[in-house]
Amino acid sequence: MSKDNLKDISPDTLNKLLSSPGFSELNDDLKNKTLDSYFEQHESENEKSTGILGKLFGNKSENICLYIAFIICVSLILVGLIYILLPPKYKQNNDIEFWQIIGPIITGALGFIFGANSKK
Repeated sequence: MSKDNLKDISPDTLNKLLSSPGFSELNDDLKNKTLDSYFEQHESENEKSTGILGKLFGNKSENICLYIAFIICVSLILVGLIYILLPPKYKQNNDIEFWQIIGPIITGALGFIFGANSKK
């Protein structure tokens, strides 16, 4: 059982587990197995609540603007790469004009991401 697991558990919940009837009667091996399974269950519940993006970025709410800027930046780059691969008969603009449109948005998003980290 690691100390990192203990910081995510509320003291009340941990106290209820440790003071439950019969827990003190278990041998040390069974106590450790019980606590380990409890922490594994708690970690899996946290992973479910954060979703796919939460697993990728984390779940700190103060960084949400950075995550949105990153998703916009990656999405625009992917759209730009797909646009380059389209046949010319389906394009309204040539490739350079298209990148002139989305390029400032991408660089602005990157500037926001890196500028926000320099304030901390």
